[in-house]
Amino acid sequence: MTRAEAGLLLAVGALVAFVGTQAVRAADRPAIAPAAALDSSGTAPAAAPSAGHVEEERRYSVLPAPDRDTAAVRRLLLAGGNATWIGEMLEQGDSTLARWPVRSAEPVRVWVQPVSGASGWQPLYSAWAREAFGRWEMVGLPVRFALVDDSVAAEVRVTFVDRLATDTRIGNTRRVHDQHWWVLDGDITIATHTVDGRPLPPAIVQSTAVHEVGHLLGLGHTDDTTSVMAPRAYGATELTIRDLATIRLLYSLPPGKVR
Repeated sequence: MTRAEAGLLLAVGALVAFVGTQAVRAADRPAIAPAAALDSSGTAPAAAPSAGHVEEERRYSVLPAPDRDTAAVRRLLLAGGNATWIGEMLEQGDSTLARWPVRSAEPVRVWVQPVSGASGWQPLYSAWAREAFGRWEMVGLPVRFALVDDSVAAEVRVTFVDRLATDTRIGNTRRVHDQHWWVLDGDITIATHTVDGRPLPPAIVQSTAVHEVGHLLGLGHTDDTTSVMAPRAYGATELTIRDLATIRLLYSLPPGKVR
């Protein structure tokens, strides 16, 4: 390794630390619970429920390995890191990034459960889940989605349940990647109640749908409570400037290890 390359490695490490520090500072600011996070009595709950979680699975594929120019990757991270929370993702994922390959010409096939027996489910919930895919597609990524009526033919399936079985989560994404960390398919599960049985406000369900599609695309969590990718559900549904910058930076990079 040359001296210049070593310097770049140190710079990327410093960038990750800087972004992480900025996120902690943002998290330290008191968060005002939006109306969507209020319970039926009109008061904010003691703690917002955990928005979602990613379960990673690995499956071999015949997709080609991504073109990787290590120096170019470092330059992109250094150039775009300050405007994003990519550093938090690198810390969470052991410096590994996952993303879909280019799917502009052949959209990812998505099935959203049209009717659910989950307690409190409303048809609007399925509409919001479909809308969530469109919201991320409008960012301008090299990935498009096509809604299909057949769950068997789908690469991504979205279902609703009364509640998740463990801890405080109200959403879960199962994301399958190959040996190169190209995302291949996945499943999203959205709850209508907290794990202890409290019904979730509709706007929180909508926020969870947007959050889980972000996970499906390859995003992790950020401690910025204004982001749709915050680890707790505060009811955000609009993508922030940093959300947009982070997903665009992710899709300018090859998947796999950054270091």
